[in-house]
Amino acid sequence: MRSRRGGDMPAPARRRPIAYAPPRVACERGSDGVIRLRSTEPLRPYDPSLARLFRAAVEHNSAGIFLAERDGGTWRKLTYEAARPLVDALAAGLIERALSAERPLMILSANGIDHALLTLAGHTAGVPVAPISVAYSLQSQDHAKLKHIAALLTPGLIYV
Repeated sequence: MRSRRGGDMPAPARRRPIAYAPPRVACERGSDGVIRLRSTEPLRPYDPSLARLFRAAVEHNSAGIFLAERDGGTWRKLTYEAARPLVDALAAGLIERALSAERPLMILSANGIDHALLTLAGHTAGVPVAPISVAYSLQSQDHAKLKHIAALLTPGLIYV
């Protein structure tokens, strides 16, 4: 297929239908003015562990693309199989540094592959992960909010 400018156009994206849960919502209005919305559809059984879900995905789709991000004009891609040893090594590093609920991992970085790998490593190691908006460091003169967050979290490691 040719574009109006004469160049080749990419093939249309393949799409598959997604079965969304039916929208069943209860609305409760509190005397304090708060409106609470909740789903009346019960949750189906699920695995609450992202680490286990990741490992299952590695087993079922090892060669599949797990993460991708644009790096200039090219794409940096990571398969499930390539991501697993990275996640495991990062998780081991978090454990070696004695991170815990009292000393969590604080991530002060834009979304990206490294951010995702560290987050998954935290889940794998059982270490809480606190992603903090980079705006708290980039758009502030005194960094008061960032200092307050760090004081509340008492991070054992900060990734910037």
